[in-house]
Amino acid sequence: MPKPKQRPAAKLAVILGPGWTRFTYSRQDMEAHGIVKRGLQMGALCRLPTGAYVQVNGDVITALNPSQIALALRRAGAAIPHLAARSATDDSDRVRPIVTIKKRRHIVVPSDRITARPKPAPSDAED
Repeated sequence: MPKPKQRPAAKLAVILGPGWTRFTYSRQDMEAHGIVKRGLQMGALCRLPTGAYVQVNGDVITALNPSQIALALRRAGAAIPHLAARSATDDSDRVRPIVTIKKRRHIVVPSDRITARPKPAPSDAED
């Protein structure tokens, strides 16, 4: 029996700004950032005190995939500190690998152990 085809996940699109007021009211338990679009669904993009992003429509709260929302926020040009990429020069907490370079081994055979191959005997077939 063939497997049913799965639909690809809908791309997230984020529009930052005050447009979130069309989808929910001002709340004390979350911070609103803008609008989030998932396929044909739209809602307010809000951030919980835990740092998780959610889509809010009225009183319905839907969790969003953290990696997808981070990508959508970067595309929208959000300058949100907790999503800022780490500096390439800041590697104070990174473990550095230890690299050891070993010289190749060359086997040296002493000259007194080298034996010459015996020469083949000349053939006696002279006619």
